[in-house]
Amino acid sequence: MDNTSSATGLTLTLLWFLAAVGWAAWRAWSGQASWPVSAVEGGLLAVIGAVMASAIGAASYKHPAWLIVSEWFVFLIAFVLVRQLARTEGDNRRLLAALLASAVSLSAYAVYQRADELPRQRQQLDNPRQLVQTLAKQGIYVDEKDPELAKRIQSNAVYATFAHPNAFGSYLALLLPAAVGLALASRQRWKEDRGSRIEDRGSKSEENGGAKKASARSIFDSRSSILDPGSSARIWLLGACALLIAVGLWLNNGRAAILASIVAVGGVVALNRTRRASIRARSVSDGSASPVANAPGSDGNAPRSDKWRLLGVATAVVAVILLVLFLNRTDALKEEAPATMQKRLDYWSATWSMIRDHPWLGVGPGHFGRFYPRYMKETAFQKIKDPHNFVLEIWSTCGIFAVLALLVAVVAFFWQIRRAWFDTENGPEKEKEPSKGGVLVESGWPFYVGGMLGLLLALVLWSLDLSKENLKDQMIVGGCLAGMRSLVWFASFGLFESISWTGSSRARALTIGVIALLATLLVSGGIVYPSVAQPLWIMAALAVNSLAQPIPVPRPTGWLPIMAPLPVIGAICLGFYVFIYSPVASCSSPLREARSYYGTYAVKVEEARARSATVAQKASSDAQKTLDHIINQLKLSALGTLKQKHEAVLADPYVELAEWLAVEWERNHQHGEAQIEVRQNARSAAEHAIRLDLEGPAGYWAKYHVNMTFAKGAKTEVHKFYEDAANAMEQLVKRDPTEARLHFELGDVRFQLNDLASWEKESEEALRLDQIATEPTRQLRRSQRLLIMSRRDPSNLGLRFELAQAIYQEGDMERGKKAAEEVQRMDQETNPPSRLTDSQRQQVQVWLKSG
Repeated sequence: MDNTSSATGLTLTLLWFLAAVGWAAWRAWSGQASWPVSAVEGGLLAVIGAVMASAIGAASYKHPAWLIVSEWFVFLIAFVLVRQLARTEGDNRRLLAALLASAVSLSAYAVYQRADELPRQRQQLDNPRQLVQTLAKQGIYVDEKDPELAKRIQSNAVYATFAHPNAFGSYLALLLPAAVGLALASRQRWKEDRGSRIEDRGSKSEENGGAKKASARSIFDSRSSILDPGSSARIWLLGACALLIAVGLWLNNGRAAILASIVAVGGVVALNRTRRASIRARSVSDGSASPVANAPGSDGNAPRSDKWRLLGVATAVVAVILLVLFLNRTDALKEEAPATMQKRLDYWSATWSMIRDHPWLGVGPGHFGRFYPRYMKETAFQKIKDPHNFVLEIWSTCGIFAVLALLVAVVAFFWQIRRAWFDTENGPEKEKEPSKGGVLVESGWPFYVGGMLGLLLALVLWSLDLSKENLKDQMIVGGCLAGMRSLVWFASFGLFESISWTGSSRARALTIGVIALLATLLVSGGIVYPSVAQPLWIMAALAVNSLAQPIPVPRPTGWLPIMAPLPVIGAICLGFYVFIYSPVASCSSPLREARSYYGTYAVKVEEARARSATVAQKASSDAQKTLDHIINQLKLSALGTLKQKHEAVLADPYVELAEWLAVEWERNHQHGEAQIEVRQNARSAAEHAIRLDLEGPAGYWAKYHVNMTFAKGAKTEVHKFYEDAANAMEQLVKRDPTEARLHFELGDVRFQLNDLASWEKESEEALRLDQIATEPTRQLRRSQRLLIMSRRDPSNLGLRFELAQAIYQEGDMERGKKAAEEVQRMDQETNPPSRLTDSQRQQVQVWLKSG
């Protein structure tokens, strides 16, 4: 649905399905049963059923809807596999370490991005075409006239390897509390071990004398190696990793994620203090002396001290929140909180209107952006793709049953981990790992191998989206960046996986991260983004695993419970490959190849206008070759080859094929070689795009543009072309009734058809919407306003002159020349008092020569 997305991400989805098949096969081969299924899995399965029903009954664009259904399957698979396969403490610890290492690696890359990449992109912002070509080489295809392009680059919001800054901020908000909790738990254990060693040395010194006591203290104080479990160096490194994640979150500029993380980290710190207080209180009540209580610096008045600590934590949280709001006000590129909240209220109000019209099945998975313009306020300007609230998003797109099932899954998760909030001790010590001298010795090589394979796969998938132009240079730069991220990942993973962290404290920290993400998603989108939702459910499974008791799993007596999952999961995996993955993969490669040459064609056309005949001729020939290559690749994407014909399941290949066939027709028409077949193919491609994506605007835009192009250059059937263009524009106005420019375009076509009543009606509506619009991108251009006024007063030469001037200022040289010729004609036919001044007449001559 978004031309900046890529089909390579489907490879990761396919790998999740293959992992599920592998688990089912191993389960059938080994004969082992599964852990008991909880209400979380049942809730997610119900969500899948509701989303599937919406895809069948509500979605008009079927393929993306089914893709989203498959993503929900992956969310369930991720949760189930972690619950079923991560059965030892080492597995859970290392899986959490892999997630935290990823957050550290991406945060380090975000710092580099703010320092180097974004400044270079802002330097290229003065030349949008060059910037678009640079992004196209990286597999990111955007329109140089897209206003969101400039806003995104100027915002300074880092996004690392994510497609959107909000998704990156949500990801860090999920993992930051766990990183902080691990650092605090490690520090707490170090202090307990230090207290125990001091106590042991004290007893030995009483036996051996003061000299040996001093010697023991000097030896202890020298233990500073990172590999030494008694060293404090690892605690500092853990704190540095957590700080790096916090820096990445700050550079992300996501206010919701930042505020949620501040509260979450404050909660982790406060709960860590509460645990220490409970241990001391229990030690006193039992008459025992804990190592913490006897350690140097321990507070004898523990309850009062911890009350002050909690008050200090709360004060710090409030102070940091106020600081964030103040700093955001000083950023010219960030809106103040009241304005942001007002926008959210506008989004939610429009979404609620959409829900009232489609309460049961919604508008279809992924279809929110196609329906939102019908409900948005006339004074609003952002055409959002999600309502910035995960409850409203699921309800509006998939219906009431989907949102209820999702809430059941979330509530069931919190019910499962409820014991963590009431357990003030470290929690159940699950399966102990073999240790030697306090150092964990269980082998973690499968995770290191998995890390290498995963990072290598990421590099391969990234390289598949690159343009062939300057491929070697792109691979060198991108490979170096990927290598540095990998080094950070392995170093961080080695640090995290070497530290044991078990029980309720880990479950609380992971749960607080889940709460922080859900709080972020209450005012932001991303509940169906795989980059956000997959880590969410993995963290939820790890939190549940932290409290799960190692209970024996009974061996099933029959073969059906063991064998049943394999054919079911295998059928789902095969269906995904045949009906979703394969159709997209077959058309994505030629589509990507065609898009990589769009900027090259524009450059060659520009060079063809050079004054040097030799240069212009060569550039024109190169432009024609580039155009032929683009069209051939788009035909290959949309229709396949002569031997292997297929029809693309996506609308984009047909939309872009229609547009470029119109370019080819126009180019041939200028050379007197207009082709009827090219014209018919262009119109057919636009109609095919509309059939695939009935509610999407792209197909109607393509139909409107190609018919307007043919109408302006054709000698016959002109009225038919204008009628088809008007019908397409009417559909666009129906889907976006508050856009002033659409009403202007519809009125303009009606004027060409001599339907003056409809022209006046649409022009009046366009001027009304233009007057109340607050965003320049939602307003009419000056030339459009002047065209309406000049048509209402066709004898006003002054308006005609201003119209020609406005068209030239907007850069449309072809229309400007025609307007200047009209001004010259009217000036010659007008009586002297109303004629142009000498300076205006000279300006008209300049326009005619430049045109």
